[in-house]
Amino acid sequence: VGDPVRVTLVEATANFFSVLGVRPRLGPGFELPGRLYDKRSAVVISDRLWRQRYGGDPQIVGKSLRLNGDLHTVVGVMAAGFHFPGETDIWQRQRWDFSERTRFAHFMEAVGRLRPGVSLAQAQTDLTALSERLGRESSASNQDWRARLVPLHTEIVGAYGPALLVLMGAVGLLLLLACANVANLLLARAGAREREMAIRAALGAARGRLLRQLLAESLVLGACGAVLGLALAWVAVRLLVAAQPIDIPRMAEVSFGGRVLGFGVVAALLTVLLFGAIPALQLSRADLQSALKEVGRAARAGSSSTRHTHGLLVVVEVALAVMLLVGAGLLIRSVARLLQEQPGFVPERVLTANLVLPASLYGDWPRVSRFYGDLLERLDAHPGVSASGTTSFLPLEPAWVVPYTVPDRPPETTGKDLRAQYVTVSAGYFETLRVPLLAGRTFDRRDTADSPAVVMINREMARRSWPDGEAVGKIVTAGTPGFGPLGRSLKESRDYQVIGVVGDVKNKALENAADPALYFVQTQFPYRNMNLVVRGQGAPDLLATVLRAELKSLDAGLPLADVRTLDQVLAASTARPRFVMALLSGFALLALALAAVGIYGALAYGVSQRRKEIGVRLTLGASPGTVQRAVLGKGMLMTGLGLVLGALSAFALCRLMASLLFGVSASDRVTFAAAVVVILAISLAACYLPARRASEVDPSEALRAS
Repeated sequence: VGDPVRVTLVEATANFFSVLGVRPRLGPGFELPGRLYDKRSAVVISDRLWRQRYGGDPQIVGKSLRLNGDLHTVVGVMAAGFHFPGETDIWQRQRWDFSERTRFAHFMEAVGRLRPGVSLAQAQTDLTALSERLGRESSASNQDWRARLVPLHTEIVGAYGPALLVLMGAVGLLLLLACANVANLLLARAGAREREMAIRAALGAARGRLLRQLLAESLVLGACGAVLGLALAWVAVRLLVAAQPIDIPRMAEVSFGGRVLGFGVVAALLTVLLFGAIPALQLSRADLQSALKEVGRAARAGSSSTRHTHGLLVVVEVALAVMLLVGAGLLIRSVARLLQEQPGFVPERVLTANLVLPASLYGDWPRVSRFYGDLLERLDAHPGVSASGTTSFLPLEPAWVVPYTVPDRPPETTGKDLRAQYVTVSAGYFETLRVPLLAGRTFDRRDTADSPAVVMINREMARRSWPDGEAVGKIVTAGTPGFGPLGRSLKESRDYQVIGVVGDVKNKALENAADPALYFVQTQFPYRNMNLVVRGQGAPDLLATVLRAELKSLDAGLPLADVRTLDQVLAASTARPRFVMALLSGFALLALALAAVGIYGALAYGVSQRRKEIGVRLTLGASPGTVQRAVLGKGMLMTGLGLVLGALSAFALCRLMASLLFGVSASDRVTFAAAVVVILAISLAACYLPARRASEVDPSEALRAS
């Protein structure tokens, strides 16, 4: 049996799995032809829960499990990897008819399969027409409500789609930069071996044989690099999955399998063949007579086409580095702005946890209210707790959206935009989070199930509903009786008096402005599913121990879930942009290193090939400074061309990542200027050493070597 545990559960109609085109790996599942619900209780469990909780029992189908105090029959086990929606553990067959719910309960989500030949746009048109008809037939609850079709892939990937595309693009740019660098180095190597290839050709080696030899050498180098890269990638993937820095959909299923290995091998092979073939073709086409004349003498300065190719590759490397650096800079500035945003509460020293009261044991709504009241009294009496409260939705978590009306507003101002996020809180909640009270009072012991119906609102709702007057004391009409899942109103009236206005608490995400919010008191509108918030002076572990102890003293069978600090809640809201910023910054640093190596390698090779020319210039009176400036000028010219090309490309491509930015334009001048300065500094450092080496050439030694 074991201790009670919290699992993720969704209610689903009987045709849920058939619509998705999947079947359980064990058991029949929800087989009810022509029916969407059934009074008999039945559940399908995930492969993960089946293995972790029931040891992979092959006879699990037909057995019962206790869920929220009620027994449910297991009718199926899903295949490994199926968790939709989200990381679901249990799918409970819907036991109630849709007509049993008020039309104000807009909490159900639907998934459907389009008929063959029907496009998404056509289906959306039909659904819009249906929504408009329902709005006319039931204007009080359905007016202005619209259903929006979203492809299932988009729904699963969610907000991470743009971020993953940006990271994929960054990886592609980094791969191109690395390939350009390798091609540049191979060209330099090819120039040093031109006489060797000429001698081989003179001794009878065919051009095809020379080409195969050079490609084979490139393949060996590429294979060594691919093995090392795949090994590092394997380690990185294992570490990333184990750490799970952010909640990427289906992250646990990411593995280094055959597909990834095959892709890495094919990518390495194509890269080697493409960028290794350029110097190989150049060498195999070398002018035999001209090359043999160089035997016994210093290498030539290189052909004009070779020098131009070196320069072009350096320009491309700089441009790619600029693009990655600008992208990383934009995200760094965006995250910095985001972290400076005020959430509307003080998160330090606040612990949160989630608790669900089973309907079988807490079916009486006044009892639900009394339970949470007793728990808060026990917590407040503890010396380590300074304040405590409950809320149906934590800050930065979108709440249910309900329509409301203001009876005393003039008819011409009662627009159709009166909707607010609905949150149930207890007395003490705003004090625990230290949300400022702007007018009136907060909830207290006076607000009971028998007292007049009251609400509190945030500043944004007061601004929209009463822009020219005082909100406290006004009446709000909200369609809330029997509103949502696990919550119910104890008041018959739909008219609530505003008793207080509090500051705006970010209720979607840190980058979004606060929506209008209606706060109902828990004693008048209890929820079975509530989040506990506890402020104390001790460490979070100490507060968690106190919370578990007080909960156990009231009901030892209730599991506590999602125990975390409010700082962690706040950090989770910025995890995605911080994660993308960290990865893109790492790519940008690699790009800078590769670009510096490319510039240095190209100039160093050029200096080594032009030692005779430099020696002659110095002999004829050129100063070392003149030689040094010439080399520096060539390097900075290539850098300048790369900067212009990279800035123009970054200006176009960074607009694609606009959805990831906050408070920063995709064409932010400061970021572009900073990227240019950094690239110039790195390039100058990379150019300095070859330039200095050129200025230190001994003319006599250079001429004797010719």
